[in-house]
Formats: sequence, structure tokens, C-alpha cells
Amino acid sequence: MRTDMLRELERIVRLAGDMVREAHDIEQVTTEKTGAADLVTKYDVAVQGFLKRELLTLLPEADFFGEEGEHAALTRPWTFIVDPIDGTTNFVRRLHYSNISVALAHDGQVAYAVVYDPFADQLFSAQKDCGAFCNGLPIHVSDKDMAHAVFLCGSTIYDRSLTEQNFSLLRQLYDRRAGLPPLRRGGAGSVSGGRRPGGAVLRVPSVPLGLRRRQSHRGRGRRHRHRL
Repeated sequence: MRTDMLRELERIVRLAGDMVREAHDIEQVTTEKTGAADLVTKYDVAVQGFLKRELLTLLPEADFFGEEGEHAALTRPWTFIVDPIDGTTNFVRRLHYSNISVALAHDGQVAYAVVYDPFADQLFSAQKDCGAFCNGLPIHVSDKDMAHAVFLCGSTIYDRSLTEQNFSLLRQLYDRRAGLPPLRRGGAGSVSGGRRPGGAVLRVPSVPLGLRRRQSHRGRGRRHRHRL
């Protein structure tokens, strides 16, 4: 394994970001996969193709698991896990809140990860046991208590069987916002507000960046919660 693996992943993902940033006529090259809320564009496919070529050149002995298309059996110790454009609906609508997500796992454990927002030029990266970074600078979680924090939430567009459970959780958080009865302002267990911007993967690094206290997302049959 090369010692500059994280730097090389960052370089490749930034190049993929150029493809996303330069996209045009996006709605004309968009199709539905499973429904109106599950879209794919020709840019998703093109970015994934570029990443597959570059990543397997970097580490030929690895498997590749991408969001788009068919998936071959994973039989090798190293695996690249890729979402070429997370937040495709945002991308199609030109909301500019999408990201490229690449992880490299070894025996089922993520060893390297890169998440890049090409519109804000924010590149989050991490190596196991070596910390996390934003554009090369170390990042860490906020020390704010929950009463002064923002809660970032997701939804259940891919698995509607979780909808009631998801909205029940969101209602509990809404009722515990700072300043709402029965809790006094700043009371234990209150939160200052919630956000749901879309682009699930991009929400996760905002926690170690210190922007949010907790991130919660339900979808595709799983619940993802990050509290650091």
C-alpha cells in the first residue's frame, strides 16, 4: 500500500469535481431509476466511469463498488466504495448542494475516505486513526451543548416503511427545540434547531467540522446517526 494513498484519492476526487462543476443541460440528460425522487444523470455515470478507471489504476488489486449500474461480487480485501454524485436531485435542480464520495475499505473496514463538495470547493478527507481534515486542515467536533446546537436530519424516501418512525423522531426533536414548552430555554435535552438540506453524505462531515452536533438519517432500510 502506498504511503500517499489519501493524497492521491484527494487528487482524483478533485478532478472528478471538475466534471460535476462543468455540467450543463442536466435536466435533458436525467432519467428516473425507481421513481421521481431517485434520479440518475449522464454525469453520474460519466463521473463513476472516470473514478473507476483512475482508482483501479491507483490500486489495481482492489474491487470497485459504485452507486450506478450492476455490481460484481466483491472478493478482494480492498474495495473502493463510490457515490459519484450524492444529492442528484439537488444537482439536477442546480441547488449546488451535492458531493462526490469515495471510500477505500480493507476487509470491510473503511481505511480512507474523501467527500468533496465541488461547488463550495470543500474537500473532507480522513484516514483511519489519523484524524479528519477539510482542505488539508484538521477538523474536530464542536464543544457546544445540545441546547446551542443544530440538529441535521434526513428522510425515508427510499424506504417508506420507516416514515412514521422517522417523523416521530423529528417531532420529538421539534418539540424539544430551545424556547418551546414544556422545557425552559436552554434546558437539558433541548436543541436550537434542525436542518434538512439533502445530500446525505455531505451532512456527515459537517459534524467534525463543528457546524452541527448530531446528524441523523434513515433510508434504504438503515438508520445512520453520527454523534461525536
